[in-house]
Amino acid sequence: MKLLGKRKSKSGEVSNVVARMLNDTNAGLERFNEGMHWFNEKNRIINEKTKHLNEQIHAIRIKMIEPEIKLKYESDPEKRKTLNALIESMEKDIRIIESQKDEIKMAIEIDITRKRINE
Repeated sequence: MKLLGKRKSKSGEVSNVVARMLNDTNAGLERFNEGMHWFNEKNRIINEKTKHLNEQIHAIRIKMIEPEIKLKYESDPEKRKTLNALIESMEKDIRIIESQKDEIKMAIEIDITRKRINE
């Protein structure tokens, strides 16, 4: 007399579930990798195209150090006014360059998005 009946092996079903899960994970990772590829490509191009603008901003910020320090210790109102005007002018130049960078970034992002859609 057999007390235990024949057991059905469920290893085939488990293998199928695991295989589907791994395939779904693989597909998700492939999409993620593709997205990262385009993100990295966009940033590489942006860095390349805005390098000269970043250098200009850096140069202006270096030039701003001296007037900012002088302003900190200056007590003459006229000299303070002149230093403030100089600093504000430099800050305006930086804002203009930042605006140019934003235009470049926008154009690159549009271009990359078009390329991504067409692939």
